[in-house]
Amino acid sequence: MKRNIPRAVFALLIPAFAGACAFLQRQSLAEPEVTVTDVRLTGAGTQGAKIDILLNIYNPNNFRIDASALHYRALVDSILVGEGEVPNRITLEKRDSGEVRVPVSFGFREALTVIQRFTLRGSLPFQIEGDIRFETPFGSTTRKFVQKGTYDGVNISILPRRKH
Repeated sequence: MKRNIPRAVFALLIPAFAGACAFLQRQSLAEPEVTVTDVRLTGAGTQGAKIDILLNIYNPNNFRIDASALHYRALVDSILVGEGEVPNRITLEKRDSGEVRVPVSFGFREALTVIQRFTLRGSLPFQIEGDIRFETPFGSTTRKFVQKGTYDGVNISILPRRKH
């Protein structure tokens, strides 16, 4: 009978320990910062257009993290121009950043609408949103991001992030 008590205590401690680890992971992981650094037109034709959106991901933590998958949606002037996944793994050392190229292809109709709006206004608002899966020493976690800005054909201006 005395041998069952340590087993029962051990069985109760394992879920408590696992819950504490999950809590510490959520508390200790500072949210990586995602910003758009450049938008480049890489092709246009009768089928549509291609752009590259360059994202900078900054790791504010005191430990290495790996971005293992990035899902995105790209909107130009509220028109969905592309969505997809960038499966490239990027390693971010502590307090370091890395760049990710997000290739976006969109059809002729969307390209024509975007071009018409750009010629009328001289600039276009854009938004890229999605989520990134991070592998940390505490396990894996997924973080959402939203980056808004304006493109004028030469420069991009980034709107400040709203604090939640």
